[in-house]
Amino acid sequence: MSPPQTSHLLQGTLALSTYDEVLNLSYDIFGKHAQNQDLANTLNNVANVYSHKEDHQTSLEWYQKSLKMGQAFYGSVKNRDIGMSHHNIGRQLRLLGQNDKALNHLEEALAINQQILGKNHINTANTLLELSNTHLAFNDTKSAKKTIAEAYEIATKAEGTPGLKQGIEKAFKALH
Repeated sequence: MSPPQTSHLLQGTLALSTYDEVLNLSYDIFGKHAQNQDLANTLNNVANVYSHKEDHQTSLEWYQKSLKMGQAFYGSVKNRDIGMSHHNIGRQLRLLGQNDKALNHLEEALAINQQILGKNHINTANTLLELSNTHLAFNDTKSAKKTIAEAYEIATKAEGTPGLKQGIEKAFKALH
């Protein structure tokens, strides 16, 4: 993988600085122990920046903070944001080689996505793609083929997200 371009690093640094300001303002307004979805989304966005910088451990920590805050805010209610948090945590864990933990989070994300968004939603396909990659990390080609075939079926019918579709198609062809 090639190193990130300088402009991307500068954008990431600027984004982190901006998110730091937003978090400080939010804590000033709501208090250090505030639990709300806007803060959880900001924590998720910070994690996205670290993920883009390929700092998976730091990204994981921020995604975990986001999930914890989202769960505190929503309680036992499952929603799109909680599903996304599980997906993001699962991806980072897989990239860090913690495949057992990754599998648990990705399976939770899949269950939430299918329940909330539907079995044919592109986010469901994206989680299936991550599950396929995790199965491959376990050398479980049979499960990887099954999940990537499900993702491929969804992606071929979905509107938009050409990059995701191409990633799923590439993974599907590589396994078949």
